[in-house]
Amino acid sequence: MHSTGASPVLHIDVDTFFCQVEQNLHPSLKGKAFAIQQHQDIIAVNYAARAAGVKKHMGPKEARTLLSKVGGVVHHVHMEAGGRVSYKPYRDVSKVLISRLRQFAGVGVIEKASIDEAYILFKLESGQPLHGPMAAMQQAAQLAGTIRQAVLQELSLVVSVGIASNKMLAKLASQAIKPDGILVIDGDPAMQNLLKTTAVSRLPRCGGKVTDTLTLAGINTVTDLQAWSAQQLQQDLGFAADQAKQLSEWSHGFDASPVAERPPPKTLSIQMTLTPIPLVMHPSMGRDIAVAGGKAGLLEPLPIGAANFRERLDGLLVAMGADILGRVMGDKMEEDRWPQKFELQMRAFRNSDRKSKTAVRSCSFPSPALLAAADSSAGFNAETGSGSKLEMALVANAVKLSKGAAAGLPETWNLVQVEMAATNFASYAAAAAPCIHKFLQHSKSRRSPSAGQHIPEDQQQSPAAGVTDDTANCSARQQSVLLSSEALLSSEAPRQRESVLQATQQHQYEAERDSMAGEIGQVAARQDARQCSDVGGHLQDSSMYHGVDIEQQRQMLREIELRHSSGRQRSLSQVGMKRTHANQQSKLGVKQNKSEHTTGPGQRTITSLFGKVP
Repeated sequence: MHSTGASPVLHIDVDTFFCQVEQNLHPSLKGKAFAIQQHQDIIAVNYAARAAGVKKHMGPKEARTLLSKVGGVVHHVHMEAGGRVSYKPYRDVSKVLISRLRQFAGVGVIEKASIDEAYILFKLESGQPLHGPMAAMQQAAQLAGTIRQAVLQELSLVVSVGIASNKMLAKLASQAIKPDGILVIDGDPAMQNLLKTTAVSRLPRCGGKVTDTLTLAGINTVTDLQAWSAQQLQQDLGFAADQAKQLSEWSHGFDASPVAERPPPKTLSIQMTLTPIPLVMHPSMGRDIAVAGGKAGLLEPLPIGAANFRERLDGLLVAMGADILGRVMGDKMEEDRWPQKFELQMRAFRNSDRKSKTAVRSCSFPSPALLAAADSSAGFNAETGSGSKLEMALVANAVKLSKGAAAGLPETWNLVQVEMAATNFASYAAAAAPCIHKFLQHSKSRRSPSAGQHIPEDQQQSPAAGVTDDTANCSARQQSVLLSSEALLSSEAPRQRESVLQATQQHQYEAERDSMAGEIGQVAARQDARQCSDVGGHLQDSSMYHGVDIEQQRQMLREIELRHSSGRQRSLSQVGMKRTHANQQSKLGVKQNKSEHTTGPGQRTITSLFGKVP
């Protein structure tokens, strides 16, 4: 048997995970053969239903016919209010399971492989005797039994466990012993017995075309594959060199992949799939459910040019906004991070020729500072962010982005998918830090006084002066402004001060200008979203998001430009630099009336740097 280390590996796999979660949520399902339906697909089947002939990805109608013969049912996957599919209860159970696994003695590294499975690298506790690899396997088997018993008693979940010297063999073992069992692969004879009964399709990444190619060559089990060298797989069957080598190693029980903690996902996303054709809901789903604002009891298409398109879509965005925010809040508790980018994707479909078109729009994710502005009347929930101004700002952004996305899709096509994503994560501390809107207004008081100049103590300002708490996230660029300012204060050489001063003032100006221009676009988006203020009572008066209207912010942007122009002249004269205004502009790369700043797709463009601000 082949191992990548001295410690055994356990593969923990929950048997028919979705079925068990639904059975715990709905006790009436216990003892029945049942399958779980999502849209027009069977996504999970319990063992009693499998015995009746039901398989995954079978049509719901066919599954109902088979299950009716044994008193079974087709049960729909979890849906939130409004008929929207949600995996939240399954994610919650998975989170509790992984958290519980970390608490067992003997658990070293845990690698979550999917929502219902995990690898554990066995760790021998200090002081425990260990006499050879077989003793380690025996102790790992004892741990597996403890885990199975605790998970069953505490979470009402039945799990199967495979134990071997590497991840691949451990997973094959757990699959072979399902349901409700433990299988230990503790030597070469046990490994060969496992491989000769394992189909090649069970090997990692060996589904579809790979399995078809191997089957046509008469390779049905992993033991059959052992007769083929990597060179033969490459030359005779057409596999790439790396793939052929990997297949050959797997066939002999080799697997060098380590058990390692996986990093958090780079993107958190949710999606809603809509039907392109009218479908009548089965009575078991309930005749009073209206999916995505359509007619009750009917899965109704959503044409982009329909009169009620905006009403139905906005209602859907309200529900999805609450869902994605809940995931972000949960991720914040676990990973201490916050997304910087919010993305909305909409896909349209034309029934006549089955063509599809996708439109994507994005903007900044709202600041977590908005969580502090809770709306108690909306039932604020600190754990999920529900009822906060943050939730309303997120939904308002989604509505704004959806308008831009819909404008790029044909009106005669049907909307078949809406997806929201939170991405570009940064540390929560950085995201929650307030931005500096009036940096230049207070920069003089923070700058070191010139020789012989004295600033009275009562006129001195702290570095935090001018900071506001109700705005968007501080960007890395704005943080670099602070660092440049500190370098300026600590610089003693005049020439060095001159160089730092020029770079700092330019960065100060650009950072403040970009922040202010971005906010003008965001406020415009929020004010445009007022027309959706009646959607589910969630979108209230958008003016509450910000205390300064667009015209006031535009005036502030003009003041920034004027301060930059005059302040640069004064600063350069202090270090003895007497250049003309035109030369200064040339050195800093400033071109009058040429710079444009775009705040994001579908938002307004601000022409600045001494030009006109519309």
